[in-house]
Amino acid sequence: EQETLATLERLRAAALAEHDEAYLVYERWIRAMALGGLGRYGAALAALDDVSRIGRGEEAFARARVPNTRGWLLFDLGLVEDAIDANEEALEAIRSSAGDGGQEPQVQTLLNLAEDHLALGRPDVASRCLDDAERLAADVEVARYRLLNRLEIVRGLLNLEAGSPEATLASAETARQ
Repeated sequence: EQETLATLERLRAAALAEHDEAYLVYERWIRAMALGGLGRYGAALAALDDVSRIGRGEEAFARARVPNTRGWLLFDLGLVEDAIDANEEALEAIRSSAGDGGQEPQVQTLLNLAEDHLALGRPDVASRCLDDAERLAADVEVARYRLLNRLEIVRGLLNLEAGSPEATLASAETARQ
């Protein structure tokens, strides 16, 4: 934990010295994910809030990931309606940003939304999100294995909600491979 946070401090110092907005945004985003993974949600959300104080230059792609990450943290805290709002904001930002590389964060956000809607007892909406994610995932090359693994896990959750234990086990087996 300390080594990761120290490395992020060095990245932040270098980005400030070089006036590199993109790396400042990435540092805050990675810090938020690391802190969230450690269960330090307040500090993780504060790191995401810092992004709004960074310039609006070349970091537009990273900026689209901030609400997505906020959605994950809020979901973990049980604030599912707030998580949906954050993930819908992320989806809008990702879809409206120019440039390449938007497929993977869009798929991740759709998977977040599928889990959000499942948690609120909306399996039909969750299923549509999962279908959209699966369609987009076919073209994703970045973090493909991790992405497809998560897709199967969410599919398993949807199958479980639908009362289909065989399909749930099949999804779990696919994710395990």
